[in-house]
Amino acid sequence: MNAFFIAWLILIFLTILWLPAWGVALRLRNMDVLSPFSGLLLILPLQLGVAVIAIFLADRLGLHNPAGYSLAITAATSVLGAAALWWWRRPAR
Repeated sequence: MNAFFIAWLILIFLTILWLPAWGVALRLRNMDVLSPFSGLLLILPLQLGVAVIAIFLADRLGLHNPAGYSLAITAATSVLGAAALWWWRRPAR
């Protein structure tokens, strides 16, 4: 039962982290950008690394409420990754 709960938490973490970047890639595809998903090969691992390192640093600093700062770091990293993908792959005006 414990492993099942941890698997659900990891799935929720990855969904919150990566869904906005996938949404941006789908939006770019609808805008006829050539290979909009190629940017995901760089953005997704970077998002995961930044989020995990920031969560461990926050824990190491002794911040209270681990669920709160984990969710905040995950959401912030997700938004920044989606914005970076948009700025990197957006069509020229």
